[in-house]
Amino acid sequence: MSSYFDTMSRCLNNEEEEEAAERRKEIQEVIRQLVKKLPPDHQDVIVARNDLDLSPQETAEFLGWKVEKVYSDYYRAQKRIKNMLLQEYGEERVSVWRGKLPE
Repeated sequence: MSSYFDTMSRCLNNEEEEEAAERRKEIQEVIRQLVKKLPPDHQDVIVARNDLDLSPQETAEFLGWKVEKVYSDYYRAQKRIKNMLLQEYGEERVSVWRGKLPE
């Protein structure tokens, strides 16, 4: 009996993993499009930190900036992306992407 439940559990887990992977792809594409709408400095810092996986210090060296500018521009870029997500897709859709159920 336990092998039947193990198999069913694995099937459900696989479906959940596939759904989560599909949701991540969707979110990544939406965010990629939103990043293109940011000012150039914000685009640069997002790409350096997220796509190139550079530390704040490495990003500063790479872009020729002070570390403080990296921190502030990265924070501002993230905030703008969040606001654009909420404005274009609404709290309910963004909550679903975060894995929360709408209330």
